[in-house]
Amino acid sequence: SCLEQVSQMLKAGELLEVSVVARKLNRSVRTIYDWLDSGKIEGLRIGGRRYIYRKSLEEFLTNPSS
Repeated sequence: SCLEQVSQMLKAGELLEVSVVARKLNRSVRTIYDWLDSGKIEGLRIGGRRYIYRKSLEEFLTNPSS
């Protein structure tokens, strides 16, 4: 199922929770949502929750101007 797949991706560290990313980067949750909404980072929406693809975040942090 989709939820099982998301659960596996979270455990593997391939998907990250917005709140976790905000805390680790010392940014507001709103900033992380802005990055998602503007396409700076890619994520996934499941129900009311949003997750970030770790690879996308790493690429953004490596080259934030793109």
